[in-house]
Order: sequence, then C-alpha cells, then structure tokens
Amino acid sequence: MLRCPHCRTRRSTWQLMAQHLKDHPECAPCDCGGYGWRNGGTLHRRGSTYCLKRWDGPANVASRAGANDEEVAELRRRLAAERECPF
Repeated sequence: MLRCPHCRTRRSTWQLMAQHLKDHPECAPCDCGGYGWRNGGTLHRRGSTYCLKRWDGPANVASRAGANDEEVAELRRRLAAERECPF
C-alpha cells in the first residue's frame, strides 16, 4: 500500500499513486528543499516540522543542528513576534 503524502489516501500500486498525484497537484510532496531533500531522507508533507515553509522552520532546523532548548525557544519567540497576525 502506498499512502498519499498530503491527503493520506491509499493506493495499491505505484501507477495508481502516480495518477493520483497527477490528478491532484496539491498532494505532491513539499518542494521547499527542507530535511528530506538535503539529507537524503524521505520527503515530507507541507507544513510538517521538517518543512522550511513553516513559520517556525528556522527554529526546527536549529534544533536539529544541536542548538540548546533556550536558544530554540528564543528563536521561536522572535519568529512569533515577527509573524503577522492572521486576524
């Protein structure tokens, strides 16, 4: 079984999954160049903690690079302060 990285539906063959991804471009894996692309790992879904497009993406990268918890928390506070209010 193959699972769509975005909508999480299942397909039984690669051909059916390829057709699903062709019919639904919003379901394609994220192309931000984040974790999966640089480190040869599996691709990630848009908005996951591995995604560089998330508002706190730089803090997640710093955490994986070995920054201590206080540094990561300060970076998240700074990013949250710079973020525009959605309301």
